[in-house]
Amino acid sequence: MDEVMEKLTEHDAQFVVLNKKLIEHDAQFEAMNKRLDDHDCQLDIIARTVVDHTERLDRIEQNMMTKSDFSKVMKTFDEIAGYYRKKDEEITFMARDVKRHNDNFDKLKKVLPAVGLV
Repeated sequence: MDEVMEKLTEHDAQFVVLNKKLIEHDAQFEAMNKRLDDHDCQLDIIARTVVDHTERLDRIEQNMMTKSDFSKVMKTFDEIAGYYRKKDEEITFMARDVKRHNDNFDKLKKVLPAVGLV
């Protein structure tokens, strides 16, 4: 019977050691749970930030000019610039013609009295 009691005492000592280890593990698990909770909060912040950035990018995409839009604008601008270039050339030629007509008119004003038509 003494042997049984001795074994039970040994087992009690082992249980005490195991209990201490379990208590230590519980503390470690609590620390890990706290860290996981902190990570959860950080992931929530990151997820909200990603959603916010996605919404902002969507708004930017809606307002942003595409290459196709830019090409259309540049084509229209080129057409307008061509129209004004043509008008400028026409005005230049017209100014030259008006000057030539004025020169001819001045010559006629000089010749008409000499011919007796004035």
